[in-house]
Amino acid sequence: ATVSAKRIRCTAYLIGDGHCGSASNKYSAIVLTAACPTVIADVKALASGDITRAIPYTASPKTLHIRSSRTSDAEDGLLGKLSWEKFVPDWVFDLDKAGTTSFLEALWATDGTVMLSKDGRPIIEYNTTSRLLASDVRALLSKYGILTHLRTKGTGYKAKDGTRVKCRDCYILRVEGRSSQLEFLRTFNVPGKPSFELPANSSGQDERSNRDTFPMECNDLVRELFRSRLFNQHGDSMRAHGLRYKFKYPPSRFKLETPLVE
Repeated sequence: ATVSAKRIRCTAYLIGDGHCGSASNKYSAIVLTAACPTVIADVKALASGDITRAIPYTASPKTLHIRSSRTSDAEDGLLGKLSWEKFVPDWVFDLDKAGTTSFLEALWATDGTVMLSKDGRPIIEYNTTSRLLASDVRALLSKYGILTHLRTKGTGYKAKDGTRVKCRDCYILRVEGRSSQLEFLRTFNVPGKPSFELPANSSGQDERSNRDTFPMECNDLVRELFRSRLFNQHGDSMRAHGLRYKFKYPPSRFKLETPLVE
């Protein structure tokens, strides 16, 4: 069955910034608290049909109390899930590219980052305390050939007595490599987080990336292709193309494609 654009976007918003009621009471309140005013405005605009009301909480304009006439939150298995238990529902993986794009745009508007750092470094990341959600988002991005790196960061805070209180780990999914960053910026229009022009590749991001590599066994094929040039004194050799006669590490796609386009 075709999934409505409304359900796609609302599900993504609620996964990122929502608390989906109580598992013991499917009619309990769904609350969305978003720092991004664009997200709040979009959810309020969607408040018809499946969503019957999206009422601002009097104590905070950033919080919406949502009443829903649907049971899809229970069907998705998200009802009552806490932030570190969340995941992407199975039906999202069956969406076409347009639906997947809409879902990821809405999800990235919650806990994602799209920005240039002060030193001009592109930062395209998604943060979550759910290891499963991070893995699910990574799988969705692979539909676009976008390479990512997932790392774990310990978090905590200092209590009033000065002791350090450990919190749940944060999983940071980073879009890595210039080509993947370009693809993300071309494809996704994240609400409240505008795209930007990617700086020149002065840092050689793709050349150093080890996220998209070929197996070491391809070394035999590369040596065979360059056999007649191994001792070429006119610059057209493996070394001239930044390749070793015997690879020390799995070569990146960028490095292997470079001599082919010259």
